[in-house]
Amino acid sequence: MKTSTSSPYLLTVYLILLYSCSSPWEKQIHGSYKIIKAGTLEETIDESSGLIKESDTRYWTHNDGPDNRLFLINKKGKILRTDTIQTGFWDWEDITKGDNGLLYLGDFGNNQNKRPYLKIYSYNPVTKALIDTITFIYPDQKKFPPHRLEKNFDCEGFFWYENHLYLFSKNRGNKMVRIYRVPDKGYGRHKATIIDKTILHSPITGADINPAKNRYALLTYHYLYIFGINKGKINFAKPVDKILIKDGRQMEAVCFVNDSCLMVTNENRDIYFINKK
Repeated sequence: MKTSTSSPYLLTVYLILLYSCSSPWEKQIHGSYKIIKAGTLEETIDESSGLIKESDTRYWTHNDGPDNRLFLINKKGKILRTDTIQTGFWDWEDITKGDNGLLYLGDFGNNQNKRPYLKIYSYNPVTKALIDTITFIYPDQKKFPPHRLEKNFDCEGFFWYENHLYLFSKNRGNKMVRIYRVPDKGYGRHKATIIDKTILHSPITGADINPAKNRYALLTYHYLYIFGINKGKINFAKPVDKILIKDGRQMEAVCFVNDSCLMVTNENRDIYFINKK
């Protein structure tokens, strides 16, 4: 096991122009954040792909597939518990938690855009029981795979909100990111609902909603986007901040610690906390 023993250090953060070529919310964001390195994940977690808060001191994470293990960790990255979950295809890309206490595992990795049916598993961490399998399709995908400019059907970030799961596409084609929504229960195959779309030039690797349910975050390779939630609607209409994380490594997972602080991990097993100054 390796954990960080160095003192926390401050990374420089720049807030830059939030860009969309087809949206009226293009503007300069003012403000400042600090990013503190808090620890290092154990070597078993060699590619943390999803992250969600369990309590003030504990968090769930998992590797990018193929790996069917969930890890409960502390803020320093030490593994406290490991759950092995027997599911089918193992390309878990993100994890979220509902107000019902269930964890949701996004088995929707689709780099080549060839998978016609994607899955999300609900899991009870108290009883260690797999509860449900939610199967869905993207309604706007007609070819498997589509033309390279239409490769919008991969996903690495989602969150739970009001009995639904909101997915954010990782666009490998024309950079048009879409929000999709599916119910948080199975009962057959679902056709995902398209909610909104915008242009983001950095691929989305993680997502989460804050405890107050009035903001959500999208993580990309080197940026963190914060959007407001107006009248309970999840869309791109209310951008708040865009934060450049000057780390140099690819960011992979994000979760809210509280309404003003976020936790992120990168592919080098580093753990950071991002706080509004």
